[in-house]
Amino acid sequence: MTDEIIEIMEPKASISDKRLKQLDIDAELKEGCEDVFMAANLLSQKENLLSIDVEKELNDFHSRMDKRRRLPNKLIAALVAAACIVGIMFMVLNKNPEDEPMELGGKPMAITIKNGNGELIDVKMTTSANSCDKKLTMDKSGKHDIYMITVPFGQALELVLPDSSQVFLHPGSKITYPSEFEKNCRDVKLTGEAYFIVTKDEKRPFTVHTEKSRTRVYGTEFDVTAFRGQTERITLVEGSVGVNDSRLEPGQQAVVYEDASMKLQDVDTEAYTAWRDGFFYFDGEELKDIFTHIARYYNVSIECHDPNLLKYHMRFIIPRNKDVEYAIDMINKMSKVHAELRDRSIVVTEID
Repeated sequence: MTDEIIEIMEPKASISDKRLKQLDIDAELKEGCEDVFMAANLLSQKENLLSIDVEKELNDFHSRMDKRRRLPNKLIAALVAAACIVGIMFMVLNKNPEDEPMELGGKPMAITIKNGNGELIDVKMTTSANSCDKKLTMDKSGKHDIYMITVPFGQALELVLPDSSQVFLHPGSKITYPSEFEKNCRDVKLTGEAYFIVTKDEKRPFTVHTEKSRTRVYGTEFDVTAFRGQTERITLVEGSVGVNDSRLEPGQQAVVYEDASMKLQDVDTEAYTAWRDGFFYFDGEELKDIFTHIARYYNVSIECHDPNLLKYHMRFIIPRNKDVEYAIDMINKMSKVHAELRDRSIVVTEID
């Protein structure tokens, strides 16, 4: 099936009328062609999605389709629909560049707070008790509004919600919540990672909505990791939470995959509580994961041309109030790799 799809979707493909008729009634093959068409368009533009001329792309597509008028009407309609979906995705990216305002190694950005109309709100922040993060307590506005808070790479925030629940937002995260919770629920929406300490309220469940999961609690401590396009992880530290249709016990983690399937596993929760308390904590983690967290926290990129170098497992614990040079120096003392800060990039090479 795969080879046949590739052959049909090849730009210079020559397909007989008989084969086209077969294709028109072969739903599985047709669907495969649509998927390949969409993937090819997206991948070919992946590096420059924000600079796509959507109108030109669709016009070019229509021109190509005019040259293939032999295609069955149903297949043409399906491919046009696929092209429109791709076009809509491009338009959304172009129209709302703030959907992805964060870039590793880019220009340092400030934490932003917006209301439901998209207007920036100027508020005063203090220092969190862990001495590493900024702390924000939003005053009640007296009217029902929506707050959207963006924490860019290189920043971290302790947020106090209207019900006094605490949220420790990691770099590269966004949270949306109301200025005042409803009488029967407390709902927030998260992209990125956050550690929650939820104020107990038996009458109003607290629910964290992400792209793939819904975590419901009444009062507990847990971590939600839900970066776009990645496997989600919900880790329970204290209390009890329900994730989709499953219930977690302390020390358990729900892993939610791209297809929405889920598994439960036991984990060490100290890494999550350590972050809350102002530390990086990795116990036997791959160097790749350690560098991922360091890159987000210090807003630097990672450059390594040998993936095998990032497979070393390390125990790595340092205070988060240290600078990036300190973190690099501590990694180098492990004598596994050599890391060096160049501009806003950590270059990882083999030890000489």
